[in-house]
Amino acid sequence: MSFGSRLKNLRLQNKMTQQMLGDVIHVSKVSISGYENGNRFPDTSTLQQIADFFQVTTDYLLDRKVPSELLSEDFAKDIEIELKSLLKIVSEQDYPIFHGRPLDCHTKELITQSFKFDLLLLEKMTAKRR
Repeated sequence: MSFGSRLKNLRLQNKMTQQMLGDVIHVSKVSISGYENGNRFPDTSTLQQIADFFQVTTDYLLDRKVPSELLSEDFAKDIEIELKSLLKIVSEQDYPIFHGRPLDCHTKELITQSFKFDLLLLEKMTAKRR
């Protein structure tokens, strides 16, 4: 989706006219129309004002993926190692200890399923990156 389309959608979702948005960010209605139609593009200061007003990021407005929002491969691998280690501890011990108390069978099973689900979710998240 283009910047103009995103801007128009945000403006309409907030029930604003082009004039109203222009007044808020201190540009003319003609400028807003130009942004929405793809004939003009705001300077960085105006782009930031738009993002701030609609409480979105400039990356969202520009339809960019933000690398920091995605798991780095090294970080994902570290999480995987930790989850597998915890899963092994919980599943291999008859009565694993948590906060000084042994876990009952039901709680042990819930924790085991939770770790397995977390591993599956991690796999799906990192697969999207590839």
